[in-house]
Amino acid sequence: MHDYDLVVGDVTDPQLAQYGQIDPLQPQTILIPHVVNNIGAFGAGVAKTIKQRWPQTEKDYRFWLDFFSKHQRSILGQSFSSLVHCTDKLIIVVVHMFAQEGVRRPQNNQPLNYQHLQSCMNGVPEFGVVLNQPFTIHCPKFGAGLGGGSWEEIEKMIRNTWCAQNIPVTVYSYRRMYEQKNSD
Repeated sequence: MHDYDLVVGDVTDPQLAQYGQIDPLQPQTILIPHVVNNIGAFGAGVAKTIKQRWPQTEKDYRFWLDFFSKHQRSILGQSFSSLVHCTDKLIIVVVHMFAQEGVRRPQNNQPLNYQHLQSCMNGVPEFGVVLNQPFTIHCPKFGAGLGGGSWEEIEKMIRNTWCAQNIPVTVYSYRRMYEQKNSD
């Protein structure tokens, strides 16, 4: 088992060769999992950045939300993908992990549900395996910001779920978050 890499940058602009995770001569798949809520709010945090870069992701998110609602089933604990980039050498797939019940408010300080998150995380590698080529996971520090979860707990889940399977994982932290943390 290896640990994940923590980098400062934008998860929607993965720089694979910089982190030594790929052979530039081999086809590669990047999975970008992020946490989403179950009420249709897709305009804040990393989801906003993802939507700006790849507008189709919001349409896919809403499709699955509407589908589950129409069939009166809970979407929590489910993961769905959006194919956002595809060439002979690189495929990028955004994975929407429905692990957040509602949004963060004073009466809902932690909408992130760890059990639903674990269920979602367990399924993320399947999106890479099905494409039958090497894949890496590049993700934001999901669930700890607007989700209200503990990064320490989520970090353990990343190590025990993805790193334990020897899947290369890179976690992205935005510079402003990094600078604020280190200036304290």
